[in-house]
This record gives sequence, C-alpha cells and structure tokens, in this order.
Amino acid sequence: MKKQLIFISVIFFIKISFAQEINIALVQSEKKWQIIDDAGQILTPKNFDFFYSSGLEYSTEYSEYKSLIFKPSENIFKYRQNLKYGFFNLSGTVNIPPEFDYAENFKNGMAIVYKDKKFGLIDTAGNRYFNFSDYELLDFNDNLILFKDNKKHGFFDINGNIIIPCEYKKLRPFRCNRAAVKIKGKYGYFDTNGNLVAAPEYLYAGDFKNNRAIVLTDSGYAVIDTAGKYVIKPGYTKIKNEKNGFYLVKKDKFWGFADTSGRQITEPVFSAAGYFSEGLAAVKKLKLWGMIDENGKQKIIYKYQKIKQCKENRIVVKQNDFWHYIFPDDKRLNNENYKKAYNFSCGRARVLIEDKIGFIDKNGNLIVPAIFENAYDFKNGYARIKQNGKWGFIDKNGNFIIEPVYTHISDFFKIRM
Repeated sequence: MKKQLIFISVIFFIKISFAQEINIALVQSEKKWQIIDDAGQILTPKNFDFFYSSGLEYSTEYSEYKSLIFKPSENIFKYRQNLKYGFFNLSGTVNIPPEFDYAENFKNGMAIVYKDKKFGLIDTAGNRYFNFSDYELLDFNDNLILFKDNKKHGFFDINGNIIIPCEYKKLRPFRCNRAAVKIKGKYGYFDTNGNLVAAPEYLYAGDFKNNRAIVLTDSGYAVIDTAGKYVIKPGYTKIKNEKNGFYLVKKDKFWGFADTSGRQITEPVFSAAGYFSEGLAAVKKLKLWGMIDENGKQKIIYKYQKIKQCKENRIVVKQNDFWHYIFPDDKRLNNENYKKAYNFSCGRARVLIEDKIGFIDKNGNLIVPAIFENAYDFKNGYARIKQNGKWGFIDKNGNFIIEPVYTHISDFFKIRM
C-alpha cells in the first residue's frame, strides 16, 4: 500500500535553533492550556483546549487534582482543539493540524489516528501509511499494528501485510516481541513473525516486561521468560509486577519476595508488603510494620503503624497516629511529629503542619514554611504549590519562580530540543 502525504505543515511554534535540554511545564488559565519554561516564558503562541500524553502519572496523596507528571511521548505533544486532535513539538519539526476525531500518542515514530469514521497510521510528518481503513486500529508496537474487525483481532505490519490473521477474540499488543492470545479458553503467546511460541496452556497471561511475564496455570501463578521457561515456578496465589528487580509473591494470605532470577528472598510470611527501594522493603506482621533488606534480613523491628518507601536514605513512618522520619538504622531525623508526611525528593520532603503544607530539608529543618493549601514533591528542582486557590512553582528555598496564578499546572520536566 502506498504512502500518501496528507498534511502540509504550517510552522507556527517557536523554534529553538540548537539542541539543548530545557525545563517545561503545562499550565492552564481560563480553561486553556499553554507550555512555559522555568523562567515563566510562554513557548506556545496559541492556547489549546487540552494536552495528552502516554507519560501521564497520577498521585492521590493530599491532592484535589490528580495529574502529577506530564511527559510527552517522544517529545511530541498531542492536543485537542475544537474537539479535534493534532500534534506538534516545540522545535517546529512536527506540526500536524487538528483534523482527527481521535488520535493515539506517537510510538516508535508512528501514531494511530481516526478520521471520517476510518482509522489510519501516520508518521511525524503527517505521511499516511496505507489508506485509512474500516478496521479498528488498537495499538502500534514492535512495528506491528493490532487491529479489530467484527469483534476479532489480528496484526498487520505498516505496509498492510497480515502477520497474524484476524480470527482471535482476545489478542493483546506486542511487548518484548510477544503478544498474548486466547485460543479455546487458554492463553499463549505469538512472536512478531506470527509464530505461536508459547502454547495456549495458561488461564491468564500478562504482558511481558523486561522479558518476563506473569502467567496463571492450573497450579497457581508463575513467571516465565520469552522462551516460555519458568523463572518462578507455579504455586502462588498472586504475583505482583516486578519493580526494582523483585516480585511480590503471595501464597494463601501471606506475601514474600522473589528476584528476577526466580530466587526466593523470603518465604511468604508477611500479612502485607511493599516494594524494595534503596535496598529496603516495608513488611507487616501482627498488625505492625518493619523493614527487611534484599537478603530478607530484618533491619527495622515491627513497631510502626505504617512505613513508606525509603527515599534519599530517609524513611517516613507512622507511630501513635503521627508521622515522623527515620534513617535506615531506625534513628530519628528530628523530634517533630507531623499530621502527614511524604517521601524525600530533590532533598526536600512535604509535611503537613496543622492545615498547611511546608517542606523540610534532609536535616529535618523546616526550610519552606507551611503556608500552602496544597503542594507536590520537587521535580527537576521545582515544586508545584497552591496558594489562594491558584497554582505556581517554588524553588528549593521556597522562592516563587512562577507566581500562583494558574488554575492547574503539571510538574516541570526536561525535554531535549
């Protein structure tokens, strides 16, 4: 199928003439969105209805507004204007007008779009790959497109060649060159050549991550590699996704840990457990929390109501209904007890004093007074704060770098221009 140029780009975005890394944030004012740098300069000469990103993350801790981090996919922003979708980047090399009724974010230089009740695939110049079709395009990864037709799924490549026939009711996107498929009630995996490399023998098959996938067998949950070999053998009631090199594994009502080689770090003996961070994991026994190291050795005895992850060699713990900070050796950072407290980030941590938020430094000193109605952790040197109903940014010493004048804002994040 032939490529067709479907857009003529009209560059109207500010161009930056040489490659550099800059801090940018998304800000909303009067129901419109713009992009600013950390000097407060507006980088987009027009306002947008909304921005979208596959890198959008969320936080529910003491927040009325959930969006925390907005990082554009491949530095390309998807936006909505007058109920239509388009794309651009700040250097001006991508400028696809808002003509689509729906659009996915760019991935591997391609984006799925929907226009005039037909789906298609475009590149960053707006070039169309194969004619827009009646097939519903669901995902693009590993240079293959997951499509749907009459409730059945299949894959074709960007030239329109069928790789996996459209005959499966359940077929998921490729991850690590593997796609889970359901055949006659059981799950297996295809490779990118359309070969069934893992026979359909699983009751459940998760997506691959770091060449590992969680599966459910008749004997319980397990972890396999891309060759279908067991890394963690079946027998668990539940396995949570790997993070920082470890899986949380559950047997009956209790949790334990296994690493990515399948080595069991601890037996499932904990009533609750968190992921490892900086070599430590919070674990719960008999209604109280302590911490273990990556060898399963106990580092902090079970005496706390709650423990958060270790960040920057500091740990937030709850005791007697108040929060305070300790070091990994269980010594206190300071003598303060807080109504709420959060992990360290960029050498600062949020604390709730009475009904306002401030920030302490790594020595436990209140370096930014508790004067904010809401605030988020520092990212790339700056923190979002809310004062008098509006959002702005402060630096690590509490100085305003952007006055609180916006309805909503994202964190600052770095992009390379």
